[in-house]
Amino acid sequence: MSPDGVNKPIGEALDEIRTLVDSRNALLDLLDADAILARVDQAASADAVVEFVNSLPRLLELLVTDDLGAVRPWEITRRFPGQGWLEWSPLLRAAVATVFDQWWLTVLSAHPSRPPVGDVLATLVALELPLSRWLHPLLHSLDGPGARHLLDIVMGELEGDGWEEHDDERQQILAWCRTEPVVMGVTLVGAVHLDEGRFGDLLDALL
Repeated sequence: MSPDGVNKPIGEALDEIRTLVDSRNALLDLLDADAILARVDQAASADAVVEFVNSLPRLLELLVTDDLGAVRPWEITRRFPGQGWLEWSPLLRAAVATVFDQWWLTVLSAHPSRPPVGDVLATLVALELPLSRWLHPLLHSLDGPGARHLLDIVMGELEGDGWEEHDDERQQILAWCRTEPVVMGVTLVGAVHLDEGRFGDLLDALL
């Protein structure tokens, strides 16, 4: 059953993941994120991937509903490359990717967001997918809350623990923010969505 508080595509993707993973442990749906990650980390190497995959429905549900407790969202996605997630079955990869794509679109649709946009981007970057997957939706959201998210990014949101291992990606994102399509987009359609004086602050940071 899909959790409350998520949009239809996310709920459907979570249901699809539940049908694809071989999890018969009903206790997983009762565990907090830190308990689930402890189970994964304590599993023998041969069983760690299976344990992680079986935990995906619960972990992703907690992620998209911002119910992770003391666990930071990137602590989940940093495990994906080590679990070889790009080699999982095509159906499972597609369902997982849909959760992250739709979560990102949901974040971009409102400001402020929880988690903050910088934390969400740090979480997505850890998946080691092309940055364009996350930057193109941001560009297309500038005529709305995306303009405020862009201001947050440029003014220092890409800092903190989530970015410690991703300085190259952080620099690439900030460089992208200064490209002509972004500057023109925020000038032509995004400025109206910023508080008084903030458009000037943004341009000063970009130019």
